[in-house]
Amino acid sequence: MSDTEQLRQQLLQQLDELRTRLERIRQTKGQALDKDAEEQALELENSEVEDDIEAVTLAEIDQIERVLARIDGGEYGICVDCGGPVGDERLKANPLALRCIECEEIWERKQAGL
Repeated sequence: MSDTEQLRQQLLQQLDELRTRLERIRQTKGQALDKDAEEQALELENSEVEDDIEAVTLAEIDQIERVLARIDGGEYGICVDCGGPVGDERLKANPLALRCIECEEIWERKQAGL
């Protein structure tokens, strides 16, 4: 099995685990609050944490789906911005990298508003 195919299988397994986590989070949302005010406060706080975990999980799912699409399309390892190679060392460090280091730095500065 090639390294890319092995990565693809790992990503599919990770995607399945993330979707399971997301389903569990969504099942607990919307449950009736306890009648006790202290319990309600705790449940609302937990709900905020669950919302944050849900948002992170959705972002991870999106990132993995994008990488899988690039693997399936034969574009894995090609920078989405400049079209150059992402680099083997970068992909070893971060298999989900979509950009070469130079383009990633530019993208991060733009995201930070610099």
